[in-house]
Amino acid sequence: GVHCIAAMERKSSSSKGTGGEERGKDKRATPMKRGMSATSARQRHIEMKSAMGAVQGNAIHMDLDFSPRLKKRTILAVAALCAFVSLTAQTVLRKSAGRWPALICSTLAGLLAFAWVRYVLREKQYASKLKPPQGLADADSHFETINGIAVHYKYTDVPQSKLIMHCSHGFGSNCFTWQRCREQLAGENKAIVVSHDAPGFGITERPKKTDDFAMPVNAKIASALIEKFSGWGGDLASKKKVFVGHSMGSIAASMATLSRPSEAAALILVAPALSAQPTQPSGRKRRSFIPIAGFRRFSLALLKPLLLFNLRNAVRRKGFWEKGLRLAWSDETKITAEVIDAYRYPSLAENWDEGLIKFTVAMSSFLSSKQTKAALLGEIIEAAEGGLPVLIIHGKEDRIVPLKNSLKLAEMIPGSELVVLENCGHVPMEETPGEFASEVKRFLDKCSTN
Repeated sequence: GVHCIAAMERKSSSSKGTGGEERGKDKRATPMKRGMSATSARQRHIEMKSAMGAVQGNAIHMDLDFSPRLKKRTILAVAALCAFVSLTAQTVLRKSAGRWPALICSTLAGLLAFAWVRYVLREKQYASKLKPPQGLADADSHFETINGIAVHYKYTDVPQSKLIMHCSHGFGSNCFTWQRCREQLAGENKAIVVSHDAPGFGITERPKKTDDFAMPVNAKIASALIEKFSGWGGDLASKKKVFVGHSMGSIAASMATLSRPSEAAALILVAPALSAQPTQPSGRKRRSFIPIAGFRRFSLALLKPLLLFNLRNAVRRKGFWEKGLRLAWSDETKITAEVIDAYRYPSLAENWDEGLIKFTVAMSSFLSSKQTKAALLGEIIEAAEGGLPVLIIHGKEDRIVPLKNSLKLAEMIPGSELVVLENCGHVPMEETPGEFASEVKRFLDKCSTN
């Protein structure tokens, strides 16, 4: 069924390039078969996309709930091998350590060997379910190579777009987080709204270098995508751009805004993970007798097996995501199976676990630098003093980033506006998408009149 639908899809979308890219053609143009009306051709195209998405969605759901099972003969073979190792160790140790110490040590060695071999065999079964990131793409997915990384992004366009808006997601999320409000943001603001998966998340390629997971690289990707859509020509090249960032993504959005201040129409921070605590220089330089970069690399190499073990066990459990989303949302009844799977499915991408560890290492260097964080906030304040409009949106029931942080930010950033949404948690664009999009439109309208 998948192959038939895919074949029909290829015939009905021959104007598209590989990897979801469309080159040199109007993306709203719908190919028609001879003797078929435009309406029926479009309807057929939509139906085929829906069918293909449903089949792919079911397959992904099955892979997410996959639980490896070892055959009985495999388990018996492993047990026999470990028993042989245990008996051999007991014979060797008995001569030097005595009967009971040799028995205890050899038994523990056998049990550990059995657990390790079982773990390795199960991981091989899990690995068989992993796919290249592009193999997990949706019908509306696109990929662009930026900074040597195959970046996954989605966008919504409307006729006669006058604005380009980029949205950066937070930790543990992906560009799905903007799906519920993307069309409304585009329609009400006559904007191209684009969002991408940050390196380490979603189905963006996991690069080899740890530095490519750093926040400045994510900001460069956001800026590059803005530049890409500005290149579409018309009035877009000269129009102002808006950067939106949620939680951790507010750091990338701020960096991207500050990299092109003359083009930025506004900066919108949603439950921003920007510390409002001012950092005062102590005047004393701390001396370190340990090379920090080398120590981190050594620690990572030493702890990596344990980190991977714990990370895989946690992320693969549906309950892990359910608990996290219940913490992020105010109204738990809005957390559907679709939402849970949207957060889980990137764990089917190859090297997702390695990527997340590298991201954590790259991010820790930024978070541990008080000067870097203070400098970023200082640049935002300076840009706001120069006329950059800043909007802060925060859910009143946010249990992840406290509301008091945004209250303090609003006091520190000159001319900024703070909107507190009632009955809303950490993800306003998902939990209250209509109210969120309306506040964005109101703010941008006010900016345009001023």
